[in-house]
Amino acid sequence: MSQQPHNNTTDQNMCVSLVPLFNYLETEQMKHVVGLTRNTSHPRGKIIYNEGDCSEGLYILHKGRIKVYRLSENGKEQLV
Repeated sequence: MSQQPHNNTTDQNMCVSLVPLFNYLETEQMKHVVGLTRNTSHPRGKIIYNEGDCSEGLYILHKGRIKVYRLSENGKEQLV
């Protein structure tokens, strides 16, 4: 996982403001949330979170696609 410094807070602000949970925040509240964010990039096929993992934050997808699935009892992927 490569981390990029937040040199583009306008993009991060726009991305965060599109999330329904955050899009009604006041300007100062939004700045605070954006200040807590970090950009990360992941290669295709990389698992970024497993069921049962301790969460260190909230993932907001800015670009790309993700596949969210669970494994059934017989080991097959079930899309969520």
